[in-house]
Amino acid sequence: MPHSRKILIVEHNRRNLELITGFLHDDGYEVMSAATMEELDGLLKIPEIIGLALIDLMGYDHSIWERSEILRTKGIPFVLISPRKISAPGHGERTVLLKPLVVKEMLALVDNIFKEAGDE
Repeated sequence: MPHSRKILIVEHNRRNLELITGFLHDDGYEVMSAATMEELDGLLKIPEIIGLALIDLMGYDHSIWERSEILRTKGIPFVLISPRKISAPGHGERTVLLKPLVVKEMLALVDNIFKEAGDE
């Protein structure tokens, strides 16, 4: 089922980036990806519609929160991915997915976010 909006994946591990991209692409999503802050900064400047961002926190310093703030101010929903429970999330994320990711759960969450936005 094709979707009209794109998903931005932020993941420093290129192999994980390929895997997540593949799962989302196979589920009918168009995906943009960034492994570095420079790549992310470049994508945030493109005037394309980003429907959702998935951000893996591993491998990034505190500057990732500045980028999540850009997403929040643009009204782009984002989901954080973390290896451990975040005790006080509150950067505007929709939710936090814990690693290791369960692909079915990730895809169901993504589908639900797009359905809520009316972009199915």
